[in-house]
Amino acid sequence: MLTMEPSTRTDGRFQVEVVTRDGRYLPVGDAVIGEAERTWGAELPVDLSVVHELRFTGSDERIAFTATFDTASPWD
Repeated sequence: MLTMEPSTRTDGRFQVEVVTRDGRYLPVGDAVIGEAERTWGAELPVDLSVVHELRFTGSDERIAFTATFDTASPWD
């Protein structure tokens, strides 16, 4: 589950992918983010301990925003 900071003002539909610590890019699916939807959740295709980053890509194929994870404790 991912919660957006209130200052994140990117609305729309995004493709989400996992970037692993060993450099793999794995598709996760779509996310719809808007004024009323400030959270997103999905089952990841790998254990959270190997996730470096989640990338949210817009319809223009540019990365709109990312979520990165601490290597020592990715659950924080």
